[in-house]
Order: sequence, then C-alpha cells, then structure tokens
Amino acid sequence: MLHHPLHRRLVQTVQVRHRRLPFRPPVATPPPQNLPQRPLAGLLAAFDWAGRQDPPVEAVVSVSTDTPFLPANLVARLNAHSDDGAAIASSEGRIHPVVGLWPVALRPVLETALSERRRSVEKFARLIEAVEVPFPHVTIGSRSVDPFFNANTPGDLELAREILQS
Repeated sequence: MLHHPLHRRLVQTVQVRHRRLPFRPPVATPPPQNLPQRPLAGLLAAFDWAGRQDPPVEAVVSVSTDTPFLPANLVARLNAHSDDGAAIASSEGRIHPVVGLWPVALRPVLETALSERRRSVEKFARLIEAVEVPFPHVTIGSRSVDPFFNANTPGDLELAREILQS
C-alpha cells in the first residue's frame, strides 16, 4: 500500500473475485449492472464513491493490482503534473493508462463514454487529453525495476519475489 499525505482515503473497486488482501479498504458501490466490469466502470464507481464523501473527494487515483512495484511518489508526481486535469503514468516509452489521477469532475464525460460503449482506458485518456507523466525505474535491493512491471503469470510472480529478495 502506498503511504503519502494524499492517500488519506483508500477504496477499492473490484469485481467479486476470491482474492485475499493484506488489508481491507472499503469497497465502492459497484457500477450499474448494465456496464461491463472493466476499469472504466470501476472508475465510475470510484467517482460516485468520491462524490458521497464529506468533504467530497476532488480526484481519484487508479492503479492496477498486478503492479507490485508502484513508486512511493506516484500520487505526488501525477498530481504535480496534472494541472487540475487527468494524468496517466508512463515508463520505458509506454503509457500505463490504468495508473492515473482522475478529477471527479470528469464523471459526465466518463458516463457519456461508457454509454457510447467506449471501454478503453487509453482511448478515454486521449479523449480527455490526460497528461502523460514519465516515471524512472525504481531501485529495489540491488535491482533497477520498471515501476509498472506486471505480474500476470506464475513466472512473473516468481520474478517479482526474486526482485523483492534481491
């Protein structure tokens, strides 16, 4: 879990899966059933949760659950570059649109995109002209690692364990 002053509230929007988390953040109300359970629908659920908070949350940060090496300064850097708009992460010349900072004021645009059956986070980020924020490698032990390394397979998970033990 990230620790930063901007992380005062942590919430998860997840499909129902049998995963065990080492912590129990609250779960945002799931998106309406007529929407596919994809990252953009999760973002809509996060926006709705943010709007119900007192005081309301102005922006949410989304991350992939399969990226174990997120940089400690992720939120601060996205926020610093966002210029009050959306910001998405990049590394090694590739964008990682699921990792981003999203102003809740974008909810109407997101709702329209979803009603038009737009599903791609990358295309939504382009539509709203999200700023791309490059991140350097992070140092873990003696290794330099892409902060957005994806652990999608058993082999990836084993590599992540090796990196953490280095």
